[in-house]
Amino acid sequence: MQHNGSLTLSDIFQYLMTIFLGRKDFADRKIRIATGEAGAVLFDTLVKAQASSILTLDTMFINKENSVYNDNSLGFGAQFTKWRAPNGVTVELVPDPVKDNKQLFPELAPGTSNYTLESFAMDIFDFGKTDQKASGASREENITMIMQDGVESYFTISNVYDFETGAEKSGGNVYAHNKTGSIYREMSGSLCVWDVSRVGRIEYTPATSL
Repeated sequence: MQHNGSLTLSDIFQYLMTIFLGRKDFADRKIRIATGEAGAVLFDTLVKAQASSILTLDTMFINKENSVYNDNSLGFGAQFTKWRAPNGVTVELVPDPVKDNKQLFPELAPGTSNYTLESFAMDIFDFGKTDQKASGASREENITMIMQDGVESYFTISNVYDFETGAEKSGGNVYAHNKTGSIYREMSGSLCVWDVSRVGRIEYTPATSL
Protein backbone atom coordinates (compact mmCIF):
# COMPACT_ATOMS: atom_id res chain seq x y z
CA MET A 1 0.00 0.00 0.00
CA GLN A 2 1.30 3.44 -0.90
CA HIS A 3 0.28 6.93 0.20
CA ASN A 4 1.45 10.44 -0.61
CA GLY A 5 1.09 11.83 2.91
CA SER A 6 -2.69 11.71 3.20
CA LEU A 7 -2.75 8.48 5.21
CA THR A 8 -5.56 7.98 7.75
CA LEU A 9 -6.38 5.31 10.31
CA SER A 10 -9.33 4.38 8.11
CA ASP A 11 -6.89 3.66 5.24
CA ILE A 12 -4.81 1.41 7.51
CA PHE A 13 -7.91 -0.41 8.76
CA GLN A 14 -9.25 -1.06 5.26
CA TYR A 15 -5.85 -2.35 4.19
CA LEU A 16 -5.64 -4.70 7.16
CA MET A 17 -9.15 -6.00 6.54
CA THR A 18 -8.05 -7.23 3.12
CA ILE A 19 -5.91 -9.65 5.15
CA PHE A 20 -8.39 -10.52 7.87
CA LEU A 21 -11.84 -10.36 6.33
CA GLY A 22 -13.36 -13.84 6.32
CA ARG A 23 -10.03 -15.48 7.09
CA LYS A 24 -9.31 -14.94 10.77
CA ASP A 25 -11.28 -14.97 14.01
CA PHE A 26 -11.91 -11.72 15.84
CA ALA A 27 -9.68 -12.81 18.72
CA ASP A 28 -6.65 -13.42 16.51
CA ARG A 29 -6.24 -10.13 14.66
CA LYS A 30 -3.08 -8.81 16.26
CA ILE A 31 -0.66 -6.88 14.10
CA ARG A 32 2.86 -5.58 14.70
CA ILE A 33 4.05 -2.65 12.61
CA ALA A 34 7.80 -2.08 12.39
CA THR A 35 8.58 1.54 11.59
CA GLY A 36 11.17 4.27 12.06
CA GLU A 37 10.98 7.34 14.24
CA ALA A 38 9.09 9.30 11.58
CA GLY A 39 6.54 6.52 11.24
CA ALA A 40 6.03 6.45 15.01
CA VAL A 41 5.36 10.20 15.02
CA LEU A 42 2.96 9.82 12.08
CA PHE A 43 1.09 6.99 13.82
CA ASP A 44 0.77 9.07 17.00
CA THR A 45 -0.55 12.01 14.96
CA LEU A 46 -3.16 9.84 13.21
CA VAL A 47 -4.46 8.34 16.47
CA LYS A 48 -4.59 11.73 18.21
CA ALA A 49 -6.51 13.20 15.28
CA GLN A 50 -9.18 10.51 15.55
CA ALA A 51 -9.25 10.59 19.34
CA SER A 52 -9.43 14.40 19.62
CA SER A 53 -13.22 14.47 19.54
CA ILE A 54 -13.53 12.21 22.58
CA LEU A 55 -10.22 12.77 24.37
CA THR A 56 -10.35 14.47 27.76
CA LEU A 57 -7.46 15.83 29.77
CA ASP A 58 -6.73 13.46 32.62
CA THR A 59 -3.83 12.02 34.57
CA MET A 60 -2.73 10.01 31.53
CA PHE A 61 -1.62 13.25 29.86
CA ILE A 62 -0.85 15.57 32.78
CA ASN A 63 1.72 14.65 35.40
CA LYS A 64 3.35 16.33 38.37
CA GLU A 65 6.96 17.37 37.64
CA ASN A 66 9.92 18.66 39.62
CA SER A 67 11.18 21.95 38.22
CA VAL A 68 13.16 25.01 39.32
CA TYR A 69 10.60 27.23 37.59
CA ASN A 70 7.64 26.50 39.83
CA ASP A 71 6.83 24.49 42.96
CA ASN A 72 3.66 23.29 41.26
CA SER A 73 5.08 22.33 37.88
CA LEU A 74 3.19 20.06 35.52
CA GLY A 75 4.16 18.02 32.50
CA PHE A 76 1.85 17.44 29.56
CA GLY A 77 2.02 14.90 26.77
CA ALA A 78 1.73 11.26 25.73
CA GLN A 79 2.40 9.14 22.67
CA PHE A 80 0.09 6.56 21.15
CA THR A 81 1.90 3.35 20.21
CA LYS A 82 -1.10 1.01 20.08
CA TRP A 83 -4.47 1.22 18.37
CA ARG A 84 -7.50 -0.97 18.92
CA ALA A 85 -9.45 -0.82 15.69
CA PRO A 86 -12.95 -2.24 15.00
CA ASN A 87 -13.64 -5.97 14.69
CA GLY A 88 -10.84 -7.09 16.97
CA VAL A 89 -7.95 -5.60 14.98
CA THR A 90 -5.10 -4.52 17.28
CA VAL A 91 -2.12 -2.61 15.93
CA GLU A 92 1.06 -2.15 17.95
CA LEU A 93 4.23 -0.34 16.92
CA VAL A 94 7.67 -1.94 17.04
CA PRO A 95 10.73 0.31 16.61
CA ASP A 96 12.98 -0.45 13.65
CA PRO A 97 16.15 1.70 13.99
CA VAL A 98 17.48 0.45 10.66
CA LYS A 99 14.93 2.61 8.86
CA ASP A 100 16.60 5.73 10.31
CA ASN A 101 20.08 4.78 9.13
CA LYS A 102 21.12 7.44 6.61
CA GLN A 103 23.95 5.32 5.26
CA LEU A 104 21.55 2.55 4.27
CA PHE A 105 18.74 4.93 3.28
CA PRO A 106 20.31 8.24 2.16
CA GLU A 107 17.11 9.64 0.59
CA LEU A 108 15.46 12.12 2.94
CA ALA A 109 11.74 12.72 3.08
CA PRO A 110 10.62 16.00 1.46
CA GLY A 111 10.18 18.86 3.90
CA THR A 112 12.43 17.26 6.52
CA SER A 113 16.13 17.56 7.21
CA ASN A 114 16.48 14.60 9.54
CA TYR A 115 14.06 11.80 8.62
CA THR A 116 14.89 9.30 5.92
CA LEU A 117 12.11 8.43 3.52
CA GLU A 118 12.32 4.84 4.75
CA SER A 119 11.67 6.04 8.32
CA PHE A 120 8.03 6.63 7.36
CA ALA A 121 7.58 3.10 6.01
CA MET A 122 5.46 0.68 8.04
CA ASP A 123 6.18 -3.02 7.64
CA ILE A 124 3.25 -5.16 8.77
CA PHE A 125 3.81 -8.52 10.43
CA ASP A 126 1.02 -10.86 11.47
CA PHE A 127 2.26 -13.14 14.23
CA GLY A 128 -1.12 -14.77 14.87
CA LYS A 129 -1.99 -18.41 14.35
CA THR A 130 -2.27 -19.81 10.84
CA ASP A 131 -3.80 -22.85 9.21
CA GLN A 132 -1.22 -22.66 6.41
CA LYS A 133 1.64 -24.16 8.43
CA ALA A 134 3.38 -27.29 7.22
CA SER A 135 2.05 -30.66 8.30
CA GLY A 136 3.72 -31.69 11.54
CA ALA A 137 4.94 -28.21 12.46
CA SER A 138 5.07 -27.87 16.24
CA ARG A 139 4.05 -24.18 16.34
CA GLU A 140 1.07 -22.37 14.84
CA GLU A 141 2.45 -18.82 14.52
CA ASN A 142 2.41 -17.39 11.01
CA ILE A 143 5.95 -16.02 11.47
CA THR A 144 8.39 -18.34 13.19
CA MET A 145 11.86 -19.83 13.04
CA ILE A 146 12.46 -23.19 11.42
CA MET A 147 15.50 -25.44 11.80
CA GLN A 148 17.04 -27.87 9.34
CA ASP A 149 17.08 -31.43 10.67
CA GLY A 150 20.44 -33.11 11.01
CA VAL A 151 22.48 -29.93 10.48
CA GLU A 152 23.86 -29.14 13.90
CA SER A 153 27.02 -29.68 15.89
CA TYR A 154 28.13 -29.66 19.50
CA PHE A 155 31.56 -29.02 20.93
CA THR A 156 33.09 -28.09 24.25
CA ILE A 157 36.07 -26.00 25.32
CA SER A 158 37.75 -26.73 28.63
CA ASN A 159 40.66 -24.96 30.25
CA VAL A 160 42.56 -25.95 33.38
CA TYR A 161 40.14 -28.78 34.20
CA ASP A 162 38.89 -31.52 31.91
CA PHE A 163 35.33 -30.74 30.91
CA GLU A 164 34.01 -34.29 31.28
CA THR A 165 35.95 -35.67 34.24
CA GLY A 166 36.83 -32.56 36.20
CA ALA A 167 40.41 -33.70 36.47
CA GLU A 168 43.19 -31.16 36.28
CA LYS A 169 44.97 -30.98 32.95
CA SER A 170 48.49 -31.50 34.14
CA GLY A 171 50.74 -30.04 31.46
CA GLY A 172 48.04 -30.33 28.76
CA ASN A 173 47.10 -27.69 26.24
CA VAL A 174 44.45 -25.31 27.51
CA TYR A 175 42.46 -22.55 25.84
CA ALA A 176 42.95 -20.16 28.76
CA HIS A 177 44.45 -20.28 32.24
CA ASN A 178 41.20 -20.41 34.21
CA LYS A 179 38.70 -22.91 35.55
CA THR A 180 35.88 -22.18 33.15
CA GLY A 181 34.44 -24.42 30.45
CA SER A 182 32.09 -23.75 27.54
CA ILE A 183 29.47 -25.67 25.57
CA TYR A 184 28.71 -24.61 22.01
CA ARG A 185 25.86 -25.66 19.77
CA GLU A 186 25.57 -24.69 16.12
CA MET A 187 22.32 -25.07 14.19
CA SER A 188 21.03 -24.26 10.73
CA GLY A 189 17.72 -22.42 10.39
CA SER A 190 15.93 -19.40 9.01
CA LEU A 191 12.90 -17.18 9.37
CA CYS A 192 9.69 -18.65 7.98
CA VAL A 193 6.45 -16.93 6.95
CA TRP A 194 3.81 -19.58 6.27
CA ASP A 195 1.22 -17.24 4.75
CA VAL A 196 2.95 -14.36 2.97
CA SER A 197 -0.38 -12.67 2.22
CA ARG A 198 -0.54 -11.80 5.91
CA VAL A 199 2.46 -9.49 5.80
CA GLY A 200 2.51 -6.15 4.03
CA ARG A 201 3.96 -2.69 3.78
CA ILE A 202 2.61 0.85 3.97
CA GLU A 203 5.01 3.05 2.04
CA TYR A 204 5.26 6.82 1.87
CA THR A 205 5.72 7.88 -1.76
CA PRO A 206 5.43 11.69 -1.80
CA ALA A 207 5.76 11.96 -5.58
CA THR A 208 2.78 9.67 -6.22
CA SER A 209 -0.67 11.00 -7.08
CA LEU A 210 -3.23 8.76 -5.38
